Amino acid sequence: MNKIGEGNFLDLTKKFLIKSAQTEIEKGNELNNPNFLDIRNGKVVSLKWKAYLRYITRMKKVPAFDDLGLNNPENDLFGDIKIKAKHFTEIGQKYSEKTAKKADPELVTAINPLNYLNNQSNSLIAKHWRIRHGAADRDTSFAVPIILATTLQNMNLDIDFFMPWAKPHSGDYDLIDLFDWIDSLVKEK
Repeated sequence: MNKIGEGNFLDLTKKFLIKSAQTEIEKGNELNNPNFLDIRNGKVVSLKWKAYLRYITRMKKVPAFDDLGLNNPENDLFGDIKIKAKHFTEIGQKYSEKTAKKADPELVTAINPLNYLNNQSNSLIAKHWRIRHGAADRDTSFAVPIILATTLQNMNLDIDFFMPWAKPHSGDYDLIDLFDWIDSLVKEK
């Protein structure tokens, strides 16, 4: 990655988004506001990153998850019986808008799946993974599922990763496909 945030990781992210848009076109569905896509003869050839980000808009202010005012659900995740929400990053704690406690580092470590993947001697890791992240998800950075999927792929595990077009941060949008995927695993045995 260079100083302005461009490089291999951005190229990989755009590749997943282009695949998503292409899949939608191949299904015969109309794409909304494709001014950020270069489509030639029914083939998506490129994506204008900044225009795409403007299209899906931003949801959370900086620093996103560890809200300085402790107003995000992520802050509640680290709360306890006595304290509803806590910071879980040094930056959140340092610039907090409220007097706040910082979450137990062990809890912060526990919610990151990469910590378990990197500690294979103490983890039983599934062989098959299906990861979906909406191409219009503004709640979670595209980097989160891409890093997880890439890490799993680099471990030679079976990864089914896709970013469904125009889907926000929601679930249950492809249940039939999910069940078909599960059935395919059962048939392999």
